[in-house]
Amino acid sequence: MIRQLRRLASPAAAMPDTGAIWRGLTAGFVASGAMSVLRLAAHRAGLIERMVPQELHAEVTGIDPSADTPAHQFGAELLHHAVGALAAGLFAALAPRRPRAAHGVALGLALWAVDVGALIPALRVVRVGGHAVDFAAHALYGAMVALAVSQLAEQRRTPKPRALRLRRVG
Repeated sequence: MIRQLRRLASPAAAMPDTGAIWRGLTAGFVASGAMSVLRLAAHRAGLIERMVPQELHAEVTGIDPSADTPAHQFGAELLHHAVGALAAGLFAALAPRRPRAAHGVALGLALWAVDVGALIPALRVVRVGGHAVDFAAHALYGAMVALAVSQLAEQRRTPKPRALRLRRVG
């Protein structure tokens, strides 16, 4: 505990860890994709009609959401990935170097609370379903952010090969 307080009080603690921020941005981008895949599966199963990013994109651009053109879908995903990357970048700057899944799920559910408490009402969307899908998608996003931030931090410590060698790259 004392060691952590000393570390926080040090001048280096005042400087943001740009490596952590970049890992968070990357993790958020990846996790937003996982979240979208879960929502697309929910759409396919008939649990939701459209995804929250599509509604937000329609509100921001004025495009009729029923049009659902490929450009509208891409714009919605681009917006979603940008928000997800920024949130995870901030998370990684504040979280432990290797956050646990519980840290990430807390992030995801905090974003879900903003979604439910502010974003959906601001979009004037009256939900008749989809709450469980939205909750699960945000929890998945958070868990994926924590996993990706942790794994990206781990990769950074992998030594560079000095000679040609076989590597597991996938």
